Amino acid sequence: MQPLFIQKRSFLTDCIWFVCAVSVIHVLWRVCIHPVYLGNYTTQVFFLSCDVTSFFDWWCRWQAKVAAWLLGSDVLLVGTTMHSLSDPYHSIGVVWSCSAIKQVLILLIALTAAHGPAKHKCWYIPVSVVVCFVFNCLRIAFIAGVSFKNFDWFAPLHQSLKYVFYGLLFVLWVVWEEKFAKHESVS
Repeated sequence: MQPLFIQKRSFLTDCIWFVCAVSVIHVLWRVCIHPVYLGNYTTQVFFLSCDVTSFFDWWCRWQAKVAAWLLGSDVLLVGTTMHSLSDPYHSIGVVWSCSAIKQVLILLIALTAAHGPAKHKCWYIPVSVVVCFVFNCLRIAFIAGVSFKNFDWFAPLHQSLKYVFYGLLFVLWVVWEEKFAKHESVS
């Protein structure tokens, strides 16, 4: 019988590679994505030198629409901004950095690069992407719903749920590694 550390070595190594991959992708995102703030909550977003603002704007509108639908009739949606009807002084905008596109790219790259059968990747990756976008819409709706009742909660919720999102990415990757990827036993 092998010691526990040797039995788990493959998974531990994979976890280290996952953390490294997330870090590298995060740095590449910072290098390649350039927001240009135009004032009045308007931003142009560039990937390298290509303007991708319309894509981010379309995606943020869709997610804001879903989040406003989840919140119900107490919310007025104008563009990507949700306004509280019970308190006209509070509104929350869904901006390009709230789109979850970076997190989905991290997951896509991590799962594509992970070992395992392609037949399972063909369905697991799209399902994982849908899970991420559903979670993001729920996250936006939850932040807005709580913040409309007490706006002091906006900053801590926005900050902490970002890390919960990265936890979700890790869980999706662990499920892949434990349930679908073929681990060779260490001899």
